[in-house]
Amino acid sequence: MRALVASSFHVSSTRDVWVKIVRGLQANGVEAVAFDLSGRYTLFSFLHQKMEQSKRNLPRDWTPNTLAYEALLGAALFHNVDWVLVTSPQYMPSEIPQLMRKAGLKTAAMMTECPYEDTIHTPITAAAFDAVFVNDLYSRGLFQSFCPIVEYIPHSYDPTTSYPGAGPKDENIVFVGTGYRSRIELMKKVEWPVRLDLHGWFPKEWLRYDTELRKSVRKSNTQWPAGTQDTHVGRHLTTVTNPQETGEIYRRAGASFSIHRESRYVGTKDVIMDGEAYSLGPRSWELAACKTFQASDYRPELVDVFGDSVPMFETPQELGAIMKRAFDDPEWRDDLAEQQWEKALPYSCHNTMKTVAQVLAA
Repeated sequence: MRALVASSFHVSSTRDVWVKIVRGLQANGVEAVAFDLSGRYTLFSFLHQKMEQSKRNLPRDWTPNTLAYEALLGAALFHNVDWVLVTSPQYMPSEIPQLMRKAGLKTAAMMTECPYEDTIHTPITAAAFDAVFVNDLYSRGLFQSFCPIVEYIPHSYDPTTSYPGAGPKDENIVFVGTGYRSRIELMKKVEWPVRLDLHGWFPKEWLRYDTELRKSVRKSNTQWPAGTQDTHVGRHLTTVTNPQETGEIYRRAGASFSIHRESRYVGTKDVIMDGEAYSLGPRSWELAACKTFQASDYRPELVDVFGDSVPMFETPQELGAIMKRAFDDPEWRDDLAEQQWEKALPYSCHNTMKTVAQVLAA
């Protein structure tokens, strides 16, 4: 069984998912050929922008998305694959998987943005594929209305990058992720007992130099990423980490926490409702695999998998109290981190990709 596994356009987040898919399929006997779309999309976006700036007319279908994805058909035929699996294909023109079908290829999609983008065109995109894998259990029924084969695949950790460390933990709390407005609003109200280290993507308009969060976390001795103490990088305060770097950050961290995304899309007030989201994000699994203590807001999957080993919070005050206890009582913190690690062990990408490998082999 041979499959071409295409990345998304993203240089972080879903890119980590793509790497896990490739490694997980390979561990299950699938000859997975990695195909990186990000460079092509960046190139075509740059050229498209230059053409528009010079006021040159372009054919309507010459979008960066289409030009980048068109290479998939040729690559699939060149590598003589049986399947083409596309990571996060919500911006992929449906004509391209239809062309693959005409060429005798089967296509699959790994939908990484469930349930946040379930209300736009993502389920319709699924209709162009032979099989679809969703990352939230509650999304499965919706996508079954558009595609005959739909399976829920939970997020996972990569055992080659997420594993326990041997050295001592730092006296810090880390957060790796996107600075959605709801997350920033919560974090700026927490009384942090130790230094807070932030890594990720924070829109400048949400996190200006004089915001309450920057003031409050400085009082807690917060460590901002290098080069961003007094300046911004482009439009965002950002330090994007690759999986290896994230693993190192987590292994050294004294504690961390998860605030699951509420907004459907960046910069909008449209939020998901109660009962729409079941599953955990990838950071929950990676933290546990690194044996780093974590707290989290509520998701049903958190309770189903971790039981009471992950302390939950609803308010900034509750999160602050959990973190204070974690550093006042290291034995309690380490015991829960051990339990979290044990419960997360079955959720390696090698195990979660077994279902995908079985669908491709059927």
